[in-house]
Amino acid sequence: MLLKKRILLAEDDDAIVDLVTAALEGAGFARLRAENGARALDFLRIYTPDMLVLDVMMPEMDGIEAAQHIREDELLAEIPILMLTALSGVENKIDGLDAGADAYLPKPFDLREFKAQINALLRSSKKGPARNPITNLPGTRTAIENMRQTLAKSDDAAVIHFDVREFDEFAGDSDFDETKTLLTHIAALFQDKMRAHFQFTSFLGHLGGGQFLVIMPREAAEALARDAVETFDKTQATWLGVSSPVESLSLAAAVVPVEPITSGDDSDEAADSATKTLAERMHATLQAAKREAGSRYVVWTSEIG
Repeated sequence: MLLKKRILLAEDDDAIVDLVTAALEGAGFARLRAENGARALDFLRIYTPDMLVLDVMMPEMDGIEAAQHIREDELLAEIPILMLTALSGVENKIDGLDAGADAYLPKPFDLREFKAQINALLRSSKKGPARNPITNLPGTRTAIENMRQTLAKSDDAAVIHFDVREFDEFAGDSDFDETKTLLTHIAALFQDKMRAHFQFTSFLGHLGGGQFLVIMPREAAEALARDAVETFDKTQATWLGVSSPVESLSLAAAVVPVEPITSGDDSDEAADSATKTLAERMHATLQAAKREAGSRYVVWTSEIG
């Protein structure tokens, strides 16, 4: 898998959040949290998570209204929704399903059933949005498709995984418009670098939040990563206002050469195995880039793992 599956939990009860977070993280998922329906809509657009767990009774905007907004939004409409509520009547369940929930779980619930519902909905869903709602760049689903195509066809490509390290802290303490503006600046920087280095045969995708993916010819990949990191460092301070929750931003980048699938083996198993190996190398290389403070890029070698 390219990234851990990300589950957005929209819930205002801290005790439920702690319980569900332990269950999700124990099952290998990454958990995002929104305190109300309005914030959930913001985070869906910012992070494009794989699934939404949505409480019904929340302040500002309840889960029913949030689900209706999601199903009316073309770029968000496909996200699976598991609705949680203390209201267990049949009419309440019908209201939730009519609003757009894919499944409905009354509180209190058994964590085993909760995890089973999560896994079932993820199996039946698509692999993320085709485009990011904020940057309009190709999203996770399209990025994975391009990776698989590259593994099948190219022996001279590389993948670059960019991650803005302080992005989650910024987004968590900023309003939607501030976060949208920051993402627009970051995406524009990567688009400029793509045009400067290899415009015509490259792919730029937005994986949600501060994570971006580039697929391009191997000989130009390290130069693009270096240029992007250096320009990011010179520019990022101009993107932060006086009320920014972070003092500065830094950019980590993993450059991983692609090893294509063995010629003649076009099975799904071979594609899955090659994609998994590439994703593992991307993860290990990105972690290596984050071992020191500040912006830096690292090129994968066999010593990294």
